[in-house]
Amino acid sequence: MDDWQGFFSENAYVLLHRQTMYFYYAINNTAILPILIGCVDNNYSRKIMNDFFHMSQAANIVYIDAGNEAGIVPFDFPEREKSEWTQEELETYNESGWSGQVVIGTKLHGDVLTEPVAVRYPDILNDDDDIAPSKLSCEELSSSDPQRLMTNRFAAMITASYISELFECSTISKSMTVFHAKRGYMKSETI
Repeated sequence: MDDWQGFFSENAYVLLHRQTMYFYYAINNTAILPILIGCVDNNYSRKIMNDFFHMSQAANIVYIDAGNEAGIVPFDFPEREKSEWTQEELETYNESGWSGQVVIGTKLHGDVLTEPVAVRYPDILNDDDDIAPSKLSCEELSSSDPQRLMTNRFAAMITASYISELFECSTISKSMTVFHAKRGYMKSETI
């Protein structure tokens, strides 16, 4: 799968639903607004979703991307037990994997109103990540990029707040939220 067409093809249907939710919301019964929610842990998939957001056929779209930093673990994780880690390895792990962001890109009638994640964080497009997530086992994914439960819950809660505002108020009032789960804070950039 090298492009959005492969990502959204019938053959990729299972992968799509494993990594994102895609559904429609009718606004005032006059327009259909596709909502793409990216809860992925790799830039390979983000590049594909960014291409989908920018294609001309997607004149109206909301793209919410939730991302977070991985915990930094020793190179031989998980073979070496945590009890065998050095003090420096423990400190590095204990201070990593807590932060993240949720970015909402919106496009209406072909006009970009809020920029998607790859514009806000352009290094996503420069990442040489060329291995599709479907080519790695779950064990390989989790050991190479461990994540914290609380960090993922912060990202999910913020994503839910964006969706809730959109559905309940028919508004989008913020374009990005950054957070740090260990310190217990989040800050949103309002539109």
